[in-house]
Amino acid sequence: MQHIHAQNWTLMGDVLMVLRPFEELTREISAENACICTVLPAVMLLKRHNETDEHGIKQMKTRLLKSLEDRFAGSEQNSHLVVATSLDPRYKAKLWVSDTEQCRSKLLVQEAVSCLSESDQDTSARPTTATEQPEEEQGPTVSTKWHCSGIWSGWDDLYRSNTDAVTSGVDVEISTFFSEPLIPLREDPLQWWKTDQQQFPLLVKTAKVYLCAPPTSVPSESLFSTAGDIRSHTRNRLSPINSEHLVFLKGNAHFM
Repeated sequence: MQHIHAQNWTLMGDVLMVLRPFEELTREISAENACICTVLPAVMLLKRHNETDEHGIKQMKTRLLKSLEDRFAGSEQNSHLVVATSLDPRYKAKLWVSDTEQCRSKLLVQEAVSCLSESDQDTSARPTTATEQPEEEQGPTVSTKWHCSGIWSGWDDLYRSNTDAVTSGVDVEISTFFSEPLIPLREDPLQWWKTDQQQFPLLVKTAKVYLCAPPTSVPSESLFSTAGDIRSHTRNRLSPINSEHLVFLKGNAHFM
């Protein structure tokens, strides 16, 4: 067996330093309590980490950076990821350096809030029950011609003023939210929204929609691996119900 020279040990140490952030962020994004708001910050940090030139591993960093750009191409233009990251009180619009990108993220948040508000208004205006009566039993129809005149002529102005009030409320909440300081990275953004939901009643509805889990199969694969460890060749006499109970206890042990 050939001896490992000092230069090789140094090279392996440099490789570990490069790959360690990949493992750390992969585990964080693949966790059971992960949120898609971490995707963009993780990608940007990895790109920044691999932009520095180091002797001996420059080619490795170049390939890793190329792989990141290929796998996450267009992620910064994905409106869902941008809104989710902007609504995370740990990042907000500070993730983007230029004023143009920060302004774009705030506009996307405003559009998301407006779309949800309009959807809620349409849902509330929709009748909950619809009972059909035979044509002969229906009462006299009410003429709608007078709705366009008289007191009802001010309905359009009233509706427009209410819409403007909602829009101004969104602007105030967005301005207040982005002006507040960032919370520490170790804090839970969902818990922060739960605590401050009274201050941002419009933004919190959008946060509940966009701060969701990333589409990953890691928790499911881990659960199947747990089942394989519990019911093995040496423990093949477990009944199905006992195996199910053990898998459930193992998967929820951190809640106990």
